Amino acid sequence: MLVRNARAAGFSVLELMIVVAIVGLLAAVAFPSFREALAMSRMKTLAADIHLSMLRARSEAIKRNGNVTVAATDGNWLSGWTVSDDIEVHDAVEAPSLTISGSTSVTFTPNGRSTTTPVFINLVSTETSLVRCVNVSLSGQPVIKDGTCS
Repeated sequence: MLVRNARAAGFSVLELMIVVAIVGLLAAVAFPSFREALAMSRMKTLAADIHLSMLRARSEAIKRNGNVTVAATDGNWLSGWTVSDDIEVHDAVEAPSLTISGSTSVTFTPNGRSTTTPVFINLVSTETSLVRCVNVSLSGQPVIKDGTCS
């Protein structure tokens, strides 16, 4: 018959403190990378949303044979944006670590081109060194790229 020792069951306080300390150190090392990954995810999502709205506006301008405008709310993309005639409306974006500069609107004509060039929107992370660019080419095609628009 096997008899168990009552002291051998479970963890001691010292063992538990060592495990908690190791987990804390690993979390401290991983946190900056995690923060950068979150900032990159927010930036990519916002750039993709603006890009898709521009693609939709361009398509609608061609389909309707009329001008369609994508405009930032109050001149700030973080406050949201609209595609004219209530085709699409975006609410404000929660992204405290992002700043956006550049064009605040773009109008697409029935031939799919924009009325003004160059059109560029720079998204910059204030927490990291990440920069994304949403640019409308001369043909009217919206493009996303890494780095600052030139």
